[in-house]
Amino acid sequence: MDWDLGSGLSSLRIEAVHVNAGERHEIIAKLLSDNQVYLSVDGETKIGTSTGFLNLMNADSNIYIDNRKNRSIKVCFETIEPAKKTTLQQK
Repeated sequence: MDWDLGSGLSSLRIEAVHVNAGERHEIIAKLLSDNQVYLSVDGETKIGTSTGFLNLMNADSNIYIDNRKNRSIKVCFETIEPAKKTTLQQK
């Protein structure tokens, strides 16, 4: 996942999961209130830190669900949830 919150492009990748055509996958992406970014693909999770100063992800441009932005894929979204302000609890 790539994002820019005002101070340049940041990235977070999950390489351990192979997304195959025709199979159902769970993808969760969250921008947390403490400038952390949460990404989960089929239960594999990574957390990164955003260096930007904005507090929302702008979806007014392209959103890519793939590792190459010049390749198109067909997807069906089952559920899209509205944003909620949240923080990640450390264990």
